[in-house]
Amino acid sequence: MGQKTGYDSMLIVPSDIAMLDPAEFVALMSAANDASVVIAVAKDGGTNALLTSPPDAIQFEYGCDSASAHQANALNNRLACRSLHLRNLALDIDQGDDLNVAVTRQPERFKAWRDNGATLMKTTLIKERHYA
Repeated sequence: MGQKTGYDSMLIVPSDIAMLDPAEFVALMSAANDASVVIAVAKDGGTNALLTSPPDAIQFEYGCDSASAHQANALNNRLACRSLHLRNLALDIDQGDDLNVAVTRQPERFKAWRDNGATLMKTTLIKERHYA
């Protein structure tokens, strides 16, 4: 993929990350100076950001504990790998409690959820997913 597109690297960030912090992305990019695979580990051991160089350096994994699988894929391909535990990138919105943490950390950004969250959760607009 990398050679076909002409890109040296690829950064994947899932859309359910509650808060994006530019400083954490600087940390990801800095770690890429010494590693072909950089993982921002989610609170459940998943992957909340994945930076690979080249873009097709490893096979991508999903769900809980995918960070360990990405690290193993990198090691199997003899690639340097760094796992980062970053405060904001560790938080994704998988469950109702995750949303409560996001509301607490950034009340103005999540004002609508703070004001209407209890009502919205009761009407099942939020579907919790538990990984097996």
